[in-house]
Amino acid sequence: MTTNEISIRHDVDDLPLWRDSGSHNVLLESLSTQGVDEEVFARLLSAYRGNAHKQKIHTTVEFDEIFQSIGGIN
Repeated sequence: MTTNEISIRHDVDDLPLWRDSGSHNVLLESLSTQGVDEEVFARLLSAYRGNAHKQKIHTTVEFDEIFQSIGGIN
């Protein structure tokens, strides 16, 4: 799966983290250093963006679902 597919699927392709190659390289290096899958990061960022205007509990529930799915990324 390409990076572009990940960012498009999770509706974060408008962010410089994916649009700018320099920023994207820094992102990939940071994710690798921390042992975080790019797909998981994109899902978390998308969940945060989708719930930023809502109460904290909505974001927490969605984050919990994402963390529980790690290992069998959907």
